[in-house]
Amino acid sequence: MAGLQSVGGVEIDDYCADLHRTNFGNGIRHESILDTPIEQLPDFDFLWGSPPCPSFSIAKTDGVETHEDIAQAKKIADIIRIKKPRYFAIENVRGYVDSESFKIILLRIQSLGYNTHYDIYDAADFGVPQNRHRLILRAGRDPLLNLLPTHSKTGGLWWQPWNNWYDAIAELLPSCKPSRLTERQVQTLKNKEWSGNILVDGKGNKYGSSYTASDSKTPSFTITANMDRNISRAVLVKRKLGGGGRSPKALLVGGSTNEHRGAARDKLEPSNTITASTDRQVARAVIIERTGYGDRDPITLQSDEPSQTIRASVGCDERGGFRSPFTALLESADVRALDYRCLARLQSFPDSYVWGKSAGKNCRAIGNAVPVLFAQRIIESIVHP
Repeated sequence: MAGLQSVGGVEIDDYCADLHRTNFGNGIRHESILDTPIEQLPDFDFLWGSPPCPSFSIAKTDGVETHEDIAQAKKIADIIRIKKPRYFAIENVRGYVDSESFKIILLRIQSLGYNTHYDIYDAADFGVPQNRHRLILRAGRDPLLNLLPTHSKTGGLWWQPWNNWYDAIAELLPSCKPSRLTERQVQTLKNKEWSGNILVDGKGNKYGSSYTASDSKTPSFTITANMDRNISRAVLVKRKLGGGGRSPKALLVGGSTNEHRGAARDKLEPSNTITASTDRQVARAVIIERTGYGDRDPITLQSDEPSQTIRASVGCDERGGFRSPFTALLESADVRALDYRCLARLQSFPDSYVWGKSAGKNCRAIGNAVPVLFAQRIIESIVHP
């Protein structure tokens, strides 16, 4: 990457430290940076810092900057002062820009005469198939190049369209574990306007529930003849009936063309259209967040969009095991739980990267990482001929 080679690092997470050793060799120190003697660090040209972000993350609504956050920032500032790297970059969540910790680092590098620039960037604008907004601070002894996006939402003369989540992981989906939709996911689909086509037949009982899928050709419930020509295909997600259940409900989430945008309708409303013709504008799949936050519904995205932000916490259960943060509802009518290999692709990790044996810890490491392609673009704007 930009002619650089890793010579070491400091990582407080033992699993992530082991991943670094497996992929890059020795040199990583497993400890808090507060415990690292600066004189024991090797000489280096480029320092990348990603301080812990929980205090500043929007996912933690009660986050407050701690004394440890400030101490870590002061330690990073001391490392820069003593080691005098030629280049420096820091990455963190958006909220970090307003912190005392960030001001400590910024003032130190400015006082040392570094050329500096910082802003909030979306990784999707640099080819990563994921919307991920992060604060990026760049500094160098040499003049900095502009960090120019290579992609945009719609594309254009100077940019390519955003890379979408579906193309990034399509070949992996058939090997992902079959899954089911939760009640909340189904309700989210019912309340959402869509450019894709999804039929949901909900049947339930007091003994529990599960969802299976079949395509729109499977006899399941009546598709009426009052059809217009706006919907081309459908996916049916059917909840198994175990006896003693309540009355079935049917939900149709309609498709769209340039002239029409469909909305969810229940069984008491006129049906949207199911036609034999295929409108290629409809979504090939839908990705649905497993849970929302508070009153927010799970985020649901079509196949032509980047994924939502991959967070470190959502892939682990209470015991540290793997719990897929996203469900993919496919055109073929499969419901699949995305595994850590898919999440790594959405973070633009190469398939050659070697992961550990714990799927849950792999997911945590992936969520904490900087997207590889994004990091490459950042470094290339700092280290250049």
